Amino acid sequence: MVLAIILMQISPTTAFGFRSVQLAAQAPKYGGQLVAAVNTDPLELIPVFQPEDVSQATCNNLFNKLVKFDQYFNICPDLATDWTISKDGLTYTFHLVKNATWHDGKPFTSEDVKFTYDYEKKYGAVAPRFKDVDSIETPDKYTVVIKQKQVNSVFMVYLAWGYTQIMPKHIYDGTDWKTNPQNQRPIGTGPFKFQEWVKGDHVTLVANGNYFKGRPYLDKLIIKVIPDPQTALMAFEAGEIDALTMYRSPDFKDVPKLAARKDVTIIKWPYYTYWCLAFKMDHPIFGKKTVRQAIAHAIDRDTIVKTCFYGVPTPAPNADPLSPTLAWAWNPDAKNYEFNPAKAEKMLDDAGYPKGKDGVRFKATLDYQPYLPGDEDMWLMVKAMLHDIGVEVTLIKHDSASYREKVWNRNDLEMSWVGGGTGPDPSILRQRLGSEMFKNGNIGCYNNSKVDKLFDLALSTADQNERAKYYKEIGAIAAEELPRYPIYNIMMVEAWKEEFHGREPVGLFFAHLGNIWWTKGSELSPEAIRSAINSVEKEIESLRGQFYDITGAQKQIEQAKKALEAGEYAKAYELAKGAVKLANPPYAMYGGVAVVVIGVAVALVLLYRRRKPKVTA
Repeated sequence: MVLAIILMQISPTTAFGFRSVQLAAQAPKYGGQLVAAVNTDPLELIPVFQPEDVSQATCNNLFNKLVKFDQYFNICPDLATDWTISKDGLTYTFHLVKNATWHDGKPFTSEDVKFTYDYEKKYGAVAPRFKDVDSIETPDKYTVVIKQKQVNSVFMVYLAWGYTQIMPKHIYDGTDWKTNPQNQRPIGTGPFKFQEWVKGDHVTLVANGNYFKGRPYLDKLIIKVIPDPQTALMAFEAGEIDALTMYRSPDFKDVPKLAARKDVTIIKWPYYTYWCLAFKMDHPIFGKKTVRQAIAHAIDRDTIVKTCFYGVPTPAPNADPLSPTLAWAWNPDAKNYEFNPAKAEKMLDDAGYPKGKDGVRFKATLDYQPYLPGDEDMWLMVKAMLHDIGVEVTLIKHDSASYREKVWNRNDLEMSWVGGGTGPDPSILRQRLGSEMFKNGNIGCYNNSKVDKLFDLALSTADQNERAKYYKEIGAIAAEELPRYPIYNIMMVEAWKEEFHGREPVGLFFAHLGNIWWTKGSELSPEAIRSAINSVEKEIESLRGQFYDITGAQKQIEQAKKALEAGEYAKAYELAKGAVKLANPPYAMYGGVAVVVIGVAVALVLLYRRRKPKVTA
């Protein structure tokens, strides 16, 4: 009865309610941990430093942005609840959430946004995105006003893209960001909090119970580093990991086998990232357009896709460096280089590179980083194809760190593998081709002032038809000059254990995993159970004043607390539910007192009778 009274006092509108345990069969559940595989260690856990995908996949679970993309790449609120843009397109006013806190408990305010963007503009990995920002003002704690020097039609896209997570001013103000010791234990506002980073093995994040959008369903997220795809597959089949993500996706040859399993869910979606062969544009050989075009004619893209990737991705239909996934801006009339080895050989002869007695025209290096299953086979096949036309290629294999240091940071290459998204807005292509993006995405240092101007024009108008005209012209120029030759358009494939639900078809790069839930978890949230335990504990304490024996009840409440902390939510619920029953009422004590009182009364009556004087007639 006491427990029923306690439970009736718990609001039915809270996440918890012993009265509302009966939920829909597919309602999200709380608890459990997810082990998700990636192919390489993060370079950083501070998002503004490095434009690198696995780092961002981790950071997006630790931090928030002002705005973000949804699964369809629409811009939606994150730390900003809403925003307005002035009629002249130059002033952006953002209104912020008022209940967000940093992982150390400090409140998030507009000063954090200004502090982060001021740093981004000067030193950040994507500083060019902020080149048009004239000023950032904070009229109050929850308002940010950003004024632009000129119209930038994709500024909101830039803010929602990677590397723009908001950083804590109180941690970094007055310090050297890159040497701040907190970089090793990052503090964000995101759905998960940092627990540990064992470099080369895993990063562990734990649920943020105070997350302003609501606690994530999972208790723990482990991002497991497994460079080899077959090792990852064996770990997945053995139950050691729960998800093969886009950064350690299953080999295409294994997808049919995995899809046939009832305990596995396969998620596939086309992406707007090309895999390309990039050239060093000021190299004495590869600086010649004819050489680059000849090499393009020597590469059989269809055979590469069929042989190395089991026909899952799509071969590039022409040489426009923009993915056709962005159909409105892609140029279908851009130059194409059909597979024609004879034509390639003639072009190299005409360019002054005849075959020597050994059959070799010249030697070259090709730097690459294995990224997706099949990549390594692709570059071995490219090497063989170029060997057939007399170009002797030495492949140089890198991990993520060495590739970035040599190729991205120093542009030390002759030919190189290069990936890179060209969406969700085509303006992102500027990172690949803009002359100001050397050492920051423009591998090979392509430099064309006309292309730069076209990028500027595309940014200065919000009319999509006009923007499309500029991007199609860029595509035509780049297809002719060929700073990079697109080989295939990525098809993203992930494999998930069926017991985990909530995955949206969008890369880890963009989405946090706070919505993932485990089907074997609890319908009750940890916060709700904790609230109930506290309520029951108070009731038990109140019984102490009524002379109840609460020893057993207290012991069981402590067991409920331990079960809650261990993530055993169902057990914690049952223990809390039964704790009050162990409080013993004082009936036994009252019974003992009654016996004593009656005994005393009888003794007094007998004594009275003995001493009573006899009455004689």
